[in-house]
Amino acid sequence: MSQKFKKLRNTNSKSESYNKFYAKCVYERKHITTRELATFIQAQASVKRSDCLAVLDELGNAITHYLGLGHKVRIDNVGIFKCGLRNKKGGFVNSEDLTADTITPHVLFLPEYTKVKAGDKTRSATAMTADITFEEIPDYESPDPKPEPPTP
Repeated sequence: MSQKFKKLRNTNSKSESYNKFYAKCVYERKHITTRELATFIQAQASVKRSDCLAVLDELGNAITHYLGLGHKVRIDNVGIFKCGLRNKKGGFVNSEDLTADTITPHVLFLPEYTKVKAGDKTRSATAMTADITFEEIPDYESPDPKPEPPTP
């Protein structure tokens, strides 16, 4: 598996990494749908596409159900889903002001990690990205950086 990337230059003169380069993934123009996942899984396993679709369609509902009951949900080779809370910025002075109505739930995802050997070094990588290699887009040119500020 090969993921494409391009090189970009940081053009924010207020940043510590101003004028330094970083890599950015280049994605295909479309999202993979549930149906496409089901077709892929069907080709990899001895399960009908319709059965895969049924399971994938219910996966979101199942995760929502268990998060609502206060559980973390771990899917092998994928990671852990858990519920997090967004609080008011700056918090509350009085604990009585912090109520169920003042917090907003959101889902946190913690990917599963594995050890990957790269030459003589071992590093941690998410299980889902361990086999991905990267390929630079050679004809991509990063935009010109913003002009240098005048020196006093």
